[in-house]
Amino acid sequence: MIEVLFFGKLRETMGAASWQLDLGTIGSEPTAEQVLAAAFDYFGGEEASTADSRQGLRCAINQSMSDFSARVEDNDEVAFFPPVTGG
Repeated sequence: MIEVLFFGKLRETMGAASWQLDLGTIGSEPTAEQVLAAAFDYFGGEEASTADSRQGLRCAINQSMSDFSARVEDNDEVAFFPPVTGG
């Protein structure tokens, strides 16, 4: 089981701030990309899975910036968020 966190506009799109996912439901070597796809399937359906919904998203695994191809393991925390700008 992992904890998936959603921030910014993605939180609004999903209608949730967090979600628990059993990794066994998405394959034997799950990646952050597969976690995101499973979240879109679960929460967003067709509208949320558009390229516009995913464009520019970033991810972190256990509070460290990560690539979407990074492997996710049981008890990990995976966060998805839009790019952040400052000024």
